[in-house]
Amino acid sequence: GILISRLPPLPTIKAAIMALDNEVLEREMVDQMHALLATSEEMERIAETDAADKGVRWDKPEAYLKMMGSVPRVGSRLRCWSIQRSFDEQAASVDKSLGVLLGACAELRTSEALREVLATLLYLGNYLNGGTPRGRADGFELSGLLQLAATKDCTNKQTLLGYALGILA
Repeated sequence: GILISRLPPLPTIKAAIMALDNEVLEREMVDQMHALLATSEEMERIAETDAADKGVRWDKPEAYLKMMGSVPRVGSRLRCWSIQRSFDEQAASVDKSLGVLLGACAELRTSEALREVLATLLYLGNYLNGGTPRGRADGFELSGLLQLAATKDCTNKQTLLGYALGILA
């Protein structure tokens, strides 16, 4: 009821949906109209009543549903229209996030501090694994960093992470 009272006349709405006319309906209205589409059962009841009594005078909500049912693929139209209208806004949001991500990647690639931390961790890993096939490694997988907090000294008081941070400080 409230949505229908805010909408333009039904023929104008139908023409706007058919032409995807952005001047007639706001995006929020299009989203609300999509959310309030009649179910197939409701449309069947309206069609049955309309066929049984050609002179029936419909209240605004039923007339609205009847008009919406007469628009081909109305659900798909409204959904696509809504996506089209929100695309620029969503693309700008993704573009901003992508910019932050690319900046973080560039920072990781050029960070001398990170390079020093990783070199120290590689040195410690090679020292701990000396004399084994895993010693003298040229690198390590980043998933191995998770083991730093779990690996403790022989007294169980300090982790390898704590020791590495102490060296780097």
